Amino acid sequence: MSYPIFDEVSIPEEILETLTNEDNWPQEKTKSSYETKEWWQGRWEIYLVIIVGFLAFWAFQKYRSSQLKEALENHKKEAEDEETRRKVDSEELRPIHGHEEEDKNNHEDLDPHIWLNPVYAQLQVKNIANALSNSDPTNKNYYQSNAAIYNKELDLLDSKIRTELSGCKTDFITFHNAFSYFSEEYGLTQHTIISSNDSHGEVTPQTLENIISLARELNIKVIFAEESTSTKTSQVIADEIGGKVLVLSPLEIVSDETYVEKMTQNLNNLKDALC
Repeated sequence: MSYPIFDEVSIPEEILETLTNEDNWPQEKTKSSYETKEWWQGRWEIYLVIIVGFLAFWAFQKYRSSQLKEALENHKKEAEDEETRRKVDSEELRPIHGHEEEDKNNHEDLDPHIWLNPVYAQLQVKNIANALSNSDPTNKNYYQSNAAIYNKELDLLDSKIRTELSGCKTDFITFHNAFSYFSEEYGLTQHTIISSNDSHGEVTPQTLENIISLARELNIKVIFAEESTSTKTSQVIADEIGGKVLVLSPLEIVSDETYVEKMTQNLNNLKDALC
């Protein structure tokens, strides 16, 4: 299985270019090694700090899983409505179990796909900006300013998804268990062809029969596939229900398109299926 934020010790190009945008440096500043990509590629200690910030929820689930659960329950009780809950000032990202009832004590089964929730993506950007600011405090204002600009884009994306899916159906079928955080954020119900956080799980004849029956029961006419896996399984199900196959990207492979562009494509395909 491939998770792009785990596979390479490198800063995602889109985030790096946004947070270190040369146009935002002071005019009087002499061009230095801080402005060159080579400088970033050579600073392994900064890479490690950024990875720690970017994957904070992994560290939290390993060292403070019980405290995290308790803290989040307290946040829920204090929040009077959905908007209040989303604006809780916290650095914590809530991990979701792939099979909560079966694996309550299995922390390795946590769903890693936090980046598919734009609200959590904003926390990731904030964590990255804070890590850069701590490593290079002289230029803290520029990192924080660029992070704020990018988070405004993510906030607009969040509002767009929330608005455009409002009033639509909520049940959808995708290939693997990648959209738990997204579904929870926007009030959707994810059904999967393979019940795994790994997109390379096994598909059995019984699995196909169950999904076909579920699709007919829920009157679902779109089966979602992914760019990184074969569409054959999804197409077999779609043919059986008289439906079609669309792509719902888990953003697990390299693309020339930006995060916002890919998530907007996901939104458009979800609207086709649900609205």
